[in-house]
Amino acid sequence: MTKRVILILSLFVGCTAGSYMLFKPKPNSQTGLALSHLKENNFTAADKALRVLSTQSTDYPLALYKGYIEQARGRYLESKLYFHALLKDPPKKLSEEATVEILLAQAANAFFEQRDPELFPLIETARNLAPHNPFVFFFTGLRNYFSADYKEALKSWSAFDPAESTDGSGWMASMIDMLFPTSWRQLHIAHCLTEEGDLLSGREILERESHQLDNQELSNLATLFLGLTYLKEAHHIPLDQRGSYYKLARFYFERSGTMEAYDRERKLITHNVEKEARNLILTDLDSEKLKWGFDFVHTLLDWKADHAIESIAVELADKMLQQRGAEEVTLCQQIRQEFLGSPFHARVTQKLLDTMTLSLRQGATEELYDVWAMIETLSPSPKLLTKEIASLTSEEIFRTINRDGKTLAHTRRYITFWEKLGRSGQEREQLARDLMTHAKLFWQQENQEKKGERLMELALKLCVNKTQMEGQIASYLTSLYTMAEESNLMGRLMQIFDAMDRFQINKQELANPSKLANHLADAEYLYDAHNYSLCKAHALWVLKLDPESERAQRLIGLSSFNLGEYNRALCALKQLENPDEDARKALMLSQVFAPQEQEKHLCQIDNIDNFEETE
Repeated sequence: MTKRVILILSLFVGCTAGSYMLFKPKPNSQTGLALSHLKENNFTAADKALRVLSTQSTDYPLALYKGYIEQARGRYLESKLYFHALLKDPPKKLSEEATVEILLAQAANAFFEQRDPELFPLIETARNLAPHNPFVFFFTGLRNYFSADYKEALKSWSAFDPAESTDGSGWMASMIDMLFPTSWRQLHIAHCLTEEGDLLSGREILERESHQLDNQELSNLATLFLGLTYLKEAHHIPLDQRGSYYKLARFYFERSGTMEAYDRERKLITHNVEKEARNLILTDLDSEKLKWGFDFVHTLLDWKADHAIESIAVELADKMLQQRGAEEVTLCQQIRQEFLGSPFHARVTQKLLDTMTLSLRQGATEELYDVWAMIETLSPSPKLLTKEIASLTSEEIFRTINRDGKTLAHTRRYITFWEKLGRSGQEREQLARDLMTHAKLFWQQENQEKKGERLMELALKLCVNKTQMEGQIASYLTSLYTMAEESNLMGRLMQIFDAMDRFQINKQELANPSKLANHLADAEYLYDAHNYSLCKAHALWVLKLDPESERAQRLIGLSSFNLGEYNRALCALKQLENPDEDARKALMLSQVFAPQEQEKHLCQIDNIDNFEETE
């Protein structure tokens, strides 16, 4: 019994083992089955077919096939992880052929994820390992194409024949067909032919493929490339006959859709559109040709080609800034009508604004009017923009005042420009008050009184309520006069007096007889004390208040004589009707010494001139 049981068990084990060996899954048939499911987009079945295989049962690492399945699903990151792990830590030594295949599979992932910094090095590494591999030819063509080397791209793609590849995993040819189908390859070959000047061949392929395509994205790509053929063909005919070709190019460009999947291809064509737009807009052409250029700018705006838009806008603004005439103002009006609210309109306006701001800060006020005329025409809200420019100009006015000369020439030009911006009465009053505040500050600084006086003039001219401003000026100068007189500051008194005279302020009460007598007494005392400089200052002040004062004239002449200012003495003493003995002697000697003083003065001038010539 025991022997019989043992015999039966032995037979059962043997049959089971034989059945397993007979029906054991074959690696090649299972990977082939998985590939069949993959071509049908049945990714779950493809996964299941691979699951029964062990990692050691296939000629190529099982992770390679799994990476391909994830790639076909569009899960490029997961696919990348499989391929990266194979190269970093292979389960067994990879053959050169397997390494090349994995590198190219990684390149495909990098392409679809637009990881261009990784794409080209992967292709180059694979090319160095197997320069004659047919798939290397395809990817090399891809690299050349996106490097805009269309001639070399055509050469590489013409050498690509997947049928010649009998080695490898057997999956890459199918993956190329799935990821880069024949229509995709034909469209890109047509684009290369177009760029190389074979427009008819390129257009023939594009028109044929566009009628056969059922893929909307590829159909849009064909439309984009067709537009390029007409743009290129326009260059082979005279400029005045290009209108119909430009219209066809624009027609196809408009119908190419958003093209997100083929954004890089559109970027290659953007260069052609940008070049055409620039030539049409920046060349002095008639309105029809300018409109063609505007159409291509609209195309660039549709494509969100920010760099191209920026470049054209800046160049156009620079051109307008160089010419700055009535034609440029008209052009600004056309830009506003065509592109209001677009990045192109905004960039042209901003460039002009930047230039105007720089001119304001650099004091180049002669440029402001022409530039402002263009900006005002471009602006969608001129009133708001005018307010901003006026505010900026106002800031610059007060920055300029401090570094301006005594005549305030630059400040005056800024104020003139500010007024031409059409400011309200309230704004004019505010600026006038601010100028008056600065004028008072200058009057408190030594040797800045003239700037203070001229700022008062500007404030009075600018304000609407002139009576009120005149009252402020009179009140302030009168207070200054009182303080200077109390401090016995003769030079400052004369400056204030001149300013009061300029603003027609009543000075009668300031020159009463008692004050004049006091100043004359002070001058005579100073003369007797041999303080001729102060004596002259007091006497000049008396003469300012009373031009008929003989005593003041005499003291000025005698003080000048004693100071060696003979010409000044001669001038003053000659005006005396009844000179005393001292005055007659000083007059006679001044007549003798005055020519010598003049000669000495001229000699000093010559020495200065000679010194400057030597320098």
